[in-house]
Amino acid sequence: MQKNGYLPVSLCLLGAAAAAWLYLTALTGCARIAHPGGGPKDSLPPILLKTQPEQGALNFNKKRVSIYFNEYVQLKEADKHFLMSPPPEKRPSLNIRGKRVQVDFNSPLRDSTTYLLDFGTSIVDNNEGNPYDPYRFSFSTGAWLDTLSVEGLALDAYTDQPASNVLVYLYENMEDSVVLKQRPDNVTRPNEKGVFLASNLKGKPYKMLAIADGNKNYRYDIGQEAIGFLDIAVEPVPLLQWHDDDSLGHHHEEHDLKLVLRMFTEDFATQYLISCERTQQRALKFTFNAPFPAIDSLTIDSVDVSTLVPEYSAKRDTITYWFADTAARVPDTMQLRFTYLKTDTLGQLSPFAEKRRLIFTDKKKQDTPDKDKKEKSSGIGGLFNRLIGSEEAVDTTPQKPAHWTLKPNFGTASASPIGSASLSFDALPVVLNPDLIKLEELQVNPRTKDSSYINVSFSLVRDSVRLRRYSVVAGWKEMTTYRYMMLPSAYWDVYAQTNDTMRGTFTTVNPDNMSKLTLNFTQTEGSAYVVQLTDAKGQAIVRQLLLSEDKKMVFLYITPGTYCIRVIKDDNGNGKWDTGNYFEHIQPEYATFLREDPEKTTFELKQGWDVELDVDLKNLFPDKSSD
Repeated sequence: MQKNGYLPVSLCLLGAAAAAWLYLTALTGCARIAHPGGGPKDSLPPILLKTQPEQGALNFNKKRVSIYFNEYVQLKEADKHFLMSPPPEKRPSLNIRGKRVQVDFNSPLRDSTTYLLDFGTSIVDNNEGNPYDPYRFSFSTGAWLDTLSVEGLALDAYTDQPASNVLVYLYENMEDSVVLKQRPDNVTRPNEKGVFLASNLKGKPYKMLAIADGNKNYRYDIGQEAIGFLDIAVEPVPLLQWHDDDSLGHHHEEHDLKLVLRMFTEDFATQYLISCERTQQRALKFTFNAPFPAIDSLTIDSVDVSTLVPEYSAKRDTITYWFADTAARVPDTMQLRFTYLKTDTLGQLSPFAEKRRLIFTDKKKQDTPDKDKKEKSSGIGGLFNRLIGSEEAVDTTPQKPAHWTLKPNFGTASASPIGSASLSFDALPVVLNPDLIKLEELQVNPRTKDSSYINVSFSLVRDSVRLRRYSVVAGWKEMTTYRYMMLPSAYWDVYAQTNDTMRGTFTTVNPDNMSKLTLNFTQTEGSAYVVQLTDAKGQAIVRQLLLSEDKKMVFLYITPGTYCIRVIKDDNGNGKWDTGNYFEHIQPEYATFLREDPEKTTFELKQGWDVELDVDLKNLFPDKSSD
């Protein structure tokens, strides 16, 4: 009851409480659902409650599958983990609806087909990200569910490491060309150890292969993607084990798996010109997509192309033409016409003509000091300086000729009894005079301790590919001091530049600071092998030796560090690892790493260590041949 225009105190308090409740309700209505702080950390994965339809449902004709859990969940890296087999034309949509994972199909499903939704470990709880076990859900659009399976191992054929970033495809069609024409009938993904399980297969033979399908088009792009295949059809068998929660049960140990897909990339790369540019005033660089390009003809206005000297890159996919005639002027603007072999739409190399107009701009060119001095001496300021006699004095010191600017790099790190020093240049050398180079060895009298230098004979050997590099071959000794001197005009390059006097001193390797590796090979049995000492990743080759008989192989002067030892079964005896060819049914040559531990392919070589290993090649390659 209102008196004197005021509300009773109790009603005022009630109104304030109601307003506060409405305010808090508004806040909590927008708040994110979360558990109260404190208490033990949640370490339990979500629990599967039910699915719609049920696991293994038959005659499925809906457009949605729902999977229910006991708590809020999310999908982590679903693009990486999720697969649908067989793959539909359009990828299904994955959505989270609170405690439910919802899969909506965006293209029609095949009739009478068993489908598998493989989530991997992408389903995690919403709080701590605890993953649900690798989860697979299957159903059929027909009256039966296919339940057979195939398991195997995918390996990189060259590094012998698990190939986990690939997809394994199975086809009912046995034609080789099926990988170019249609999507697979079953698809699965290996785990981090390269082990895979293809499930829900029919009781019939399949063609099986693995592809590093980077563009996810479910086709094989020849020469652009790695592939691994079997020469025989595979026969699915009953699945050995399946957990109650319908997750992938287990895999055999890798060494027990009989079906091994060895991944390789074919020597078939599409050939085309990537770039054509002037890297230097007297250098013309062609970069191609594939090695060993073929330029059939080349003409350049106002240039005699017969004087050009080609230099190839280490991978043989780049050609640099040097204008070696130092007396000929090279124009800043060039009109080029050339023909090279390019891959056409049929995959064949065909002549292709191009025209290019190239302009050279010297980015390093700057204003000369003479110009700066001229500017300082001009104008009112320069006149004032001359009047008061404060102008900078002109440097009258005799200057070296402008062409004495060539400074080759003298590399000494590899100088040892088994190696050589090196000379390398920024531009192509056209004249070399070894008589103007001196190499001397420091000798110390052990009794008097007097020291003196004596001449050392040497030879310069030009690299057959990298024409700007020379090996300095000499009878290098351990722990010995040498000095070199290059007199003026020992070298001239394509810019008519030569060197001034250059001097240097260095000391060769101390074996006590290095490592030594000895490998005792047995059971070669007439086969050829390539033995490589590589970096810890098995990629960069540090040393390489060839083997064709039982012998002791010694690697000296190894820089301390972590290494791998790769052995290649060189079936064709060409001294290198050869890749395979899918359509010609040629498997890649076998290669593997030596191991002291089954899980470890690296060896630690420390300073002063002398490591010796026995290698039984028959045990390393039991009945292996790439034929």
